[in-house]
Amino acid sequence: MITIWSYDHQKAAKQQLLPGQKLPANTVWIDLFSPSEEERTLVQSLVGFPIPTMADMQEIEQSNRIRVNAGVFTLTIPAVTLEGDTHQSGYITFVLSSKLLTTIRTIDPRGLSGNSDPTSRQISNITTPEEAFLTINESLISHTADALERVEKQIESLTSSIFAKVPAQQSRIEELGGMSYVMHTLGQNGNLVMKVRHSIEWLERILNFLKAEAQYRFTPEEMKRIDIDIRDLHSLASHTNFIEQQASFVLDAALGMIEIDQNESIRWFTVISTVFMPPTLIASIYGMNFHNIPEIAKPWGYPMALVLILGSAIFSFLYFRRKGWV
Repeated sequence: MITIWSYDHQKAAKQQLLPGQKLPANTVWIDLFSPSEEERTLVQSLVGFPIPTMADMQEIEQSNRIRVNAGVFTLTIPAVTLEGDTHQSGYITFVLSSKLLTTIRTIDPRGLSGNSDPTSRQISNITTPEEAFLTINESLISHTADALERVEKQIESLTSSIFAKVPAQQSRIEELGGMSYVMHTLGQNGNLVMKVRHSIEWLERILNFLKAEAQYRFTPEEMKRIDIDIRDLHSLASHTNFIEQQASFVLDAALGMIEIDQNESIRWFTVISTVFMPPTLIASIYGMNFHNIPEIAKPWGYPMALVLILGSAIFSFLYFRRKGWV
């Protein structure tokens, strides 16, 4: 899908670019969302500079993700978007020329295509490709912060439930699936935090690159916005460290509680097997079928054996209970 934003009457208007349609002269931003090869080739012919393919966007070398050719900046970042209780990762490439911003993306972060987000409403006020670039990046930073906030709330909820003294809060974990739910939730959130950290690192790299190599493209006010964005990314990177430490603490606590439960189960099995060891020994002796066992021939031999078996079991149980083992 190809969407264009063109500046007209002090406002950027959004419209779809159809096959055979010419690019308006006042176009500020072209957005390609999961484009086909035909759409990519079409836009490339309209803008007059190379548009990366999906394979190009997945290259991991910095020289492929951050490069300049004839004054055109090509910048690729990994990005994450939230979809309900799940998340999706992908790539966004910015191709910034002197007159036009072109984005190629495989995911749809909030604020890039809809009108329900405040950042989307800010896009309607863009007048230059540089302003469009900064507005989109600020939307990505805000979306990244929202992802970290969601992870932090879920981990705090797990922490409260695991260490709660109130039975109702403890039972909530059991209702959701017990420690298996805790491990699954920690795994999902840990995966999300790693991807968010990766996205933050590349966002910071491209902003630092533009700050060093493209100051002439931005106004002093826009350079201040870049500085603010870099500081925000620094704080988000620090916050990911805190969340990772918090998740590690909850994981250690969960594993410790699982080990305690396992030890408790093993302890009960040990006590039960030990309690029944003397009765088993007595039953084994009288089950040897030797002819010279006097009690076997006596009419009171069978009741006596039952009393010995039951008495030894009761004695063992009372002994363990006195020791505090049961």
